[in-house]
Parts: sequence; C-alpha cells; structure tokens
Amino acid sequence: MKNHTFFPTLVLLCLSVFRFPLPAEAVWLHLPFESSDRVVRDIAGRERGFHDASDIADQDDAGSIAPERYRVEGRYGQALRYFADDRSLTRVDLGARFEEPVTQMALSLEVRVDDAEKSRLACLVSNRADSDRFGFDLFIWGNELRFRFSDGERIEEVRTAVPGLRGGQWFTVEAAFDQGRAALWVNGRQRILREVEVMSIAPSRRGLFLGGYPLANDGRRKYAFDGWLDEFAIGTFRNPLARYLREVNADRSNLPPPPPLSVTQQPVDGNEGFFGGKRVFHSFHGHPLPMTFLFRAETERLTRGEPALVYYVPEEIELAVIHQGHHNVDGGPIETSVSEVELDGRRWRRHQTLGLDIANFDGGARTRPYAVLAFDADPSVQAAPLRHALFYDGEEHGITETELRFLPPPPPVPEGARGRHDVGAYGMMSMYAYPDETLWEPMAELLSRVGLTAKARFYGPQRGAFRVAFDRFLRERGFRLHEIGLWSGPNPHRMAVDPEGTAAAYRPRGRLSGLREGEGVMFDYEPWRIPYKTESFEEPVRRAFADRAGLETVPEVEELRGPLRRSWIDFWLEVGNNVYGAMGQAVRDFHPHPEGMRVSYTYFFPYDDEERLYARFWSIPKDPRAAERDDHVDVHLISMYHINYGELVQQIRLSREHLQRDIWGISLIARVNPEMSYATPANSLTPGQLEQKIVLCAAFGMERHFFYPGWGWLDGQHLLAIGRANRFIWEHEPFYFDGEEVETPLRVRPEDPGLAARDWTRFVHRNAAGGLQVTLFNFTGERRRFRIGDEDQAFTVELDGFGYASIPMEGVSAP
Repeated sequence: MKNHTFFPTLVLLCLSVFRFPLPAEAVWLHLPFESSDRVVRDIAGRERGFHDASDIADQDDAGSIAPERYRVEGRYGQALRYFADDRSLTRVDLGARFEEPVTQMALSLEVRVDDAEKSRLACLVSNRADSDRFGFDLFIWGNELRFRFSDGERIEEVRTAVPGLRGGQWFTVEAAFDQGRAALWVNGRQRILREVEVMSIAPSRRGLFLGGYPLANDGRRKYAFDGWLDEFAIGTFRNPLARYLREVNADRSNLPPPPPLSVTQQPVDGNEGFFGGKRVFHSFHGHPLPMTFLFRAETERLTRGEPALVYYVPEEIELAVIHQGHHNVDGGPIETSVSEVELDGRRWRRHQTLGLDIANFDGGARTRPYAVLAFDADPSVQAAPLRHALFYDGEEHGITETELRFLPPPPPVPEGARGRHDVGAYGMMSMYAYPDETLWEPMAELLSRVGLTAKARFYGPQRGAFRVAFDRFLRERGFRLHEIGLWSGPNPHRMAVDPEGTAAAYRPRGRLSGLREGEGVMFDYEPWRIPYKTESFEEPVRRAFADRAGLETVPEVEELRGPLRRSWIDFWLEVGNNVYGAMGQAVRDFHPHPEGMRVSYTYFFPYDDEERLYARFWSIPKDPRAAERDDHVDVHLISMYHINYGELVQQIRLSREHLQRDIWGISLIARVNPEMSYATPANSLTPGQLEQKIVLCAAFGMERHFFYPGWGWLDGQHLLAIGRANRFIWEHEPFYFDGEEVETPLRVRPEDPGLAARDWTRFVHRNAAGGLQVTLFNFTGERRRFRIGDEDQAFTVELDGFGYASIPMEGVSAP
C-alpha cells in the first residue's frame, strides 16, 4: 500500500485509548475479547456490543449461555469461539456508522479454523448482506480469503489462498482498501495487491458482525464460521494498525515462539491427501527421483553449533546423492557424518549434514537454500521408512517419518509408438541437476519413457553450472527446450509516449544457444496492470493519450478512471500490443530461424461479455487477441492453475472461438509451496486428476501440456500418470490431432439424471477415414455410468472417479 502523510478523511468511528502514540485515525476500534460474559468491550473497557450465542444457552440457567464454551484461550489472552452448528456471531457497535464513503480502511484479526477441509464460505467480518451493494466483508472459503467491498454500484473482490492452512493453528489476517487499491496479508506477508475500479466503500445500512451475520428481518444467521477469532481491530491504514497491535500484544502471546529453523519436505508435505493420508514418496528402482528439503531459518536465534539436516536411512536403502542447491546460486555435493544406530528394532544409518549453508540466506522466495536427496534400493525392496529431523542448538528436533515406495520403472516406449504429443515442465525441473552425472542418464530415460520431453529452460550460467549442463544433456537426448524471459528494455509505459524509440531499445537478455524445431521463446511477461499503475498517469503518458484520442486538453487522472475509461483501455490495448510486438521482433532479430516459436503465457477471458471484459481492464493489455496481431505469438500457453473440469471445458471452448493461434495447457502439481499463493492443496492435482486433465486438453487438440511443479518436484505417481495419459493420446492422435471434432445426433447421457452438466463431458471426433470415436470424461471423483446410443441400441460405459474412456463407434455416421 502507499505510504501516507495524510489528513483526516473519515468520520472517526470509535477511537480506543492507546498505550502508545499513534496518528489520530490509526485505530478506530480494537476488541481484545477479554471480558468473561456476553458483552464485548474495547481495550478501554467500554461496551461495544455482545456475542450472540443464545443457541448454546445453559438449559439449567436461561440467563446464562455457558461462557466456558465460547470464552476460550486465544492467541493473546482470551478469544471467542464460534460454532457453525449453533450459528453464533458477534454484533459490534461502531458508534456512528459510516456516514460518508470510506476511502481508506484497514482491518486485522487473528483466526483459527476448526477444520481446514470443512471451512466453506464462512464470514469473518461483515457489515453487508450477501447481495447488498454497500459496505465490506471478509470471508474464508476453503483455503482462500475473500475481501469484498462496494461503492454502491459495483462490487469488487480480491482473494488469496492461505498457505499451509491447518485446523487448530492461528494465523493473522489483514485487509486494506485505499482509493482504488486493495490488499490482503497472511501472517504479515502480503499475498495480493490489486488495482480495483471502486474508489470508495459506500456507507452500509448494516451493523458490523463477526463470525457470521443475520439475514434481514428474520434473524436467521448465514455463512457461520466454525473456529476462533481474536484481537479484532479496524482503522485507517495497515502499517500503523499493525504496529499498534504488535506493541499492544508484545508480551501477551499464548503460543510458544516458532522454531528458529523449519523445513518443508517436497513433494511429500501436503501430498498426504493423495495417498490415503500417509506421508509417502514414490520413486523407481534404478531411476531415483529427487526429494527436496527447503529451509527457512531465523539465524539470529540459532545459538549453538552449525544447523544441519539429520536423516535416518534403513540398511536396505541406498543414498544415491545428496547436494545443496539454491535458486540463483550454484550447488554441489554435501558431506555428512555417518553413524549406525538401532531404533525400533531396525538398524539405521544416521546422516548429519556438514557445511549445509543455511545461515547466509534470508529465507525469501529467491534466497531459500535447499538440500536434494535421492534414494535407491534393490528390486526386492518395495517399501521402507525414512526419518528426518533438524539439528540446531546442539539437539535434534521434530523427527518425522516418510514411507519410501519403490516402483518398477515404466515400460519403455516401443519403436514407432511415440506420438507427437508430449508433456513439459515449466521452470523448476532443472533443479533435478544432480552433481553426480551417473544419475543423469537414468533420469533422462525415465522422463522420456513417460513422454515428459519438453521443458522451460533457465537461460544462463548464472543459474548454476550443473543445471546448464543437465539441460544440455537432456537436449541432446531429444528434449525440446523453451527459453523464458529473454528480453530487456525500457519501462513499457514509455511505449505509450515513444512507440518507435522504445521498440528499438528492446533486446534479448542472456544467450540464445540456438532454437531448434519445436522449440521457442516463452513470453512470460505480463504487463496486465499498466492502465492503473501510477506511472501510467504521468503527464507525458496522458498527453500521448490526448494526442491519440484527439482531445483538446490533457485529461486529469479522475477523467481517465471515469468518463474516458473505455478510451483509456483501448489506448492501452494498443500499447500492450506494441510491447508484444517489440519483444517478438527483438527475438526474431536475434534468432530469425522460422522454426523458432513464440509462446505467450495467456489467461482465460470473458470474451462473451464485453462489459465484463472491459471491467477486467487491469489485464486488458494481456488480452491474447492483442498479442496475436501481426504474428506476435505462435502458441498460447493458457493458464489452467485454478480452473478444472466442467468449468475448464467451457472456458477452453470460449477461447477457441476467439483465438486464432494454437493453444497449449499449463496446470499445477505442487501441493505445498510456502512462497506462492496458487500452489495450494485446493489448486493442485492428484495423479488421477492430472492424467485426466492432460487427456481432456488433448481432446481439444492441444499437442503439449505443461505443468508447474513449483518447489515441489514430482512424486513418482504423477510421472506414471503422465505416462498413462501420453500413451492414451498417442494411440488416439488420428482423431484428436489429424481428425476433427464433430457434432452428431448420437445420444450420450449419464444414468444418474441428477448429474450436472459441469460434472461430465463428451467429445465426438471423426478421423480422416470417416470413423467416429466418443471420448467420455467423468469429473465427479466417484464411479459413474453413462449410456451411449438410442434406447433400442444403447450400451453402458462405467468410469472411475476422474476417469475417461474412448469408445469407437462402428456404423454410426456424422454430419
């Protein structure tokens, strides 16, 4: 958010008594929930409302409501416990309600859910009804936070995932609105900052409610929260509000301090739901997959000795490699001290790392160190345990066990059986680059066997010599590599002022080692917020717009955000197109080979609703149709991170109607990623879901499907799923890629009449010889039966959850 030297702009609602000097409107209200009855008091002890828990009244005393149930130990002092079944909520008196539009507002509260898997559309804070175009609310839905607000006409929403959300754990939620910008924080880390059209929040006719709110007129509660809330505060700006709460609660925490060293085990952590609730990692005999330990350290609290990773390996397991890497720094082998121990009736080798560099990194997304381990075993060993712990301050902490399962490698692809479809890894797969080159060949062979033969490549030796060498090794074995982010140049805002001069200044960055057939440059550049960024409104840019639009005077900012908004958007459509053109031409000038593709990272757009499309003008410069002009791109790499199944089918069909270039898909596998909001359980794919999604996209004619592994790498079961999908697609390429999708009167229907259209879909393809093929997809996750054909000749197909099947149709014609 912006830094402010501000003047009062709001009606002062209810200023608390402060222990520390703060700006006059930093805090309007702070509720620490310390009283022991239904009354809710502010920090000065004044009554500000009550907690309505009438449904949990002590039946022996109608005047009480069993306070021991809802007054519980909080993160700081006491907290309020809300029950979804009892529909409890808290009514808060804001004194004078919002008497004029609010242009700046910040709120903060401590939240603890009872069950992360069951948190669905629960109200944390609200002063509006569901359809009311006034006020604001903050919801938790699954693992997402949703902050909504309205200016009386338009409703806006920003949302973000809560990384690592687990039942029983406290986390801090902060939201802020500031004249066309909105943001959310989780545990002090900003998760999203977005430009919005709403410039103020309209006064609400409702009171303020925590943990749910009553529907108008009938008193019923809606969107009940099941969990704990503590330390609610609301004020003007986020930074002074957060500072105030830190000072007030400096010595009040009921929680132990977090450990000074923590680790995420990738891809095991968070995958438990994929594999029966167990911590499991699948690898292959003779083709060991990497397992990564990603560290975060508060080095000032590590007081004795060198921090280390400790892991216990049973005697039947072989440690194939251990090395340290880093996102931007070369890695190398790690030495360990080894001793033999006996635990739980089993003999183990205890390894403790030596020289693991943790203290020199600050733990940020780009400076987080990690250790890569790989294990192998004799083919007779199918499973064995692995234990790991952290060693710091002279002791081991947190021994955790993971089951290692070893699978036979996938069968090799027979000569001539491989089709032209493949799957690619977008980004991090170069971290497979073991320093031990003896492991490169089995890794390359394994990936080739499942049809994973494309990747987005890191572009220079600064990414680490091992990675560069491993990329070259893969390329010589048939991998198709795509460069990412190869251009540099002036700020795109200058394109609005001087298109020709700016375009001439763009140039590739790094070294292109020669694109080959089927390879390309990925335009992983996203100028989506240009129309609303501060630089967009500089006077030279507004003057350029006025000249282009034929205006007699240079417009003010509010005119561009108001009556001239649509012309302003169209202006930036042209600017965005020029940015793409400049980048594409820079690559073509440097590497003019015609087989070098330009791949644009693309999103789904509401092409069928022009008003909605223009309302999303924060992303209009990234409109894929603009990028298609003048052959700026050859392929759209379309983001499917958050869109699946029936909704995905609809969005792809809509995009195919409006885009002229080929489309590839990109999905998400990483189950846990502490740094990125989109790499969460709700947005990740099980092996079966990934397999189905790849086949679904191939049925739309997509010849390549990328996945983003984040920091998570891959479990062996995901690799097997990729292999199954590719083998199926290779077999049916004459229909999907050489044939065409057709409409036919052939009747296909689920046997369950209540199955919604979004829960399944079917394709009918005709090959060059005129043969027909039906491909069915079941999105429900449960076994379903479908009938194909007319009643007198119908037959039944049964599909597993997230299953698919191809059925050749003999003697059936299509138009």
